[in-house]
Amino acid sequence: MTVYDIGDRPVITATFRTAPESEGGTLVDPTTVTVRVRKPDGTESGYYTSPTSEIVNSSTGVWVFTFPAAFDVSGDWFVRFRGTAGTITAAEQKLVVRPTAYTTP
Repeated sequence: MTVYDIGDRPVITATFRTAPESEGGTLVDPTTVTVRVRKPDGTESGYYTSPTSEIVNSSTGVWVFTFPAAFDVSGDWFVRFRGTAGTITAAEQKLVVRPTAYTTP
């Protein structure tokens, strides 16, 4: 879990393997990568490898998601990566956004 501030625009990385790293899984690219973001109020947004530019394949098995906008509300945010075809796997991360003491951060 990572802690952020309102106004931060994070970049999140996910790694896709044929098996868990502890079992010697090798890095592999899924055919499609989707990212779901859930805000603290429960609303969700979906992002897809095409045609979006928020998800980039930086190297074999390594995918990077750049939030399209800065955090605008405090609370628990969740990010879920999902790969399909080639390797079917998912990974979730919790991001905590701290409240600000300022009325206009």
